[in-house]
Amino acid sequence: MNRSVQQKIGVSLVFGCMLFQLQAMEVKRMETNGQQYVVARLDLNKDVLALFQNGADGQPLRSFEALQVHLRRQGSELALGMNAGMFTTDFKALGLCISKGVELVSLNKNSGQGNFYWKPNGVFYMDGSGAHICKTEEFNSGRIKLATQSGPLLMWSGQIHPGFKTSTSRKIRNAVGIQDSNRVVLVLSESRVTFYELAVLLRELGCRDALFLDGEICGLYAPQLGRIDQNVQLGPMLAVVRKTRH
Repeated sequence: MNRSVQQKIGVSLVFGCMLFQLQAMEVKRMETNGQQYVVARLDLNKDVLALFQNGADGQPLRSFEALQVHLRRQGSELALGMNAGMFTTDFKALGLCISKGVELVSLNKNSGQGNFYWKPNGVFYMDGSGAHICKTEEFNSGRIKLATQSGPLLMWSGQIHPGFKTSTSRKIRNAVGIQDSNRVVLVLSESRVTFYELAVLLRELGCRDALFLDGEICGLYAPQLGRIDQNVQLGPMLAVVRKTRH
């Protein structure tokens, strides 16, 4: 085999690997029961999911634009972004927030008013064995890569929160669900939905556990769908990150 042929094969293999990496994440719009959603399916064997709250200066990033700048300085690119949970007026997480193994905000076991405190609330987290969702009181700290706390839990062990059957509130809402330890589903409604409708969708997508993230104050960075929300300020953000240089 001559050198030019070897070079062409090498280029083809590299290009093929790039396509494989780009196709690991599936992002699409879908409609079910008259409601519109954006659904992102992630495979943690191929996709890098991270959580960000602060920039290099230790101050909250607050926007996808700032997050993209932050990532590019590190030789990475934002492939998908979504708000990761509820936050305070200073754009810090209301509950547990762990980014790159560092705890930025501690676990919130308080009681109070509002969705965050609707029991059971819970934690979405990733450790060395993959992704997990648990009730707040069942969370054990350890070697955690990322974590975000919110509430209420939409579903646990395939069971939809029983309180949702009487809830009629309709809002733009987003959530995270897990099919197994390596398959994560991010969902954002593009029409106003109830908690129950959102939970049913995640169950239909094969999730056994799911956590509500926020309502109304939701943002999405999905250039593959032509949607980049610029006029929303956020606290912690979930991000699928691609390396752009070695």
